[in-house]
Amino acid sequence: MKKYKLGIIPHHSHIKSYILNKFKDNEDILIIDFTKYNDWKDIIKNIEECEFIVSESLHGLIISEAYRIPNIWISIGKNIG
Repeated sequence: MKKYKLGIIPHHSHIKSYILNKFKDNEDILIIDFTKYNDWKDIIKNIEECEFIVSESLHGLIISEAYRIPNIWISIGKNIG
């Protein structure tokens, strides 16, 4: 069952971006921070709960594709790495 209209998967270097702060209180949007999970299965569970995924992470896009969740790549910031 879908809980969120949108899942956002930022690159770990952009997790504190001011852009993401605009969405943190929206209950229709889940920000998925890969660095906060101890079990990879929990990441997949959260991705599956989203109707659509926007991701800076290739891993997020691949998982979304594998579970047939519509997705698109985005860029939140300039400096990755």
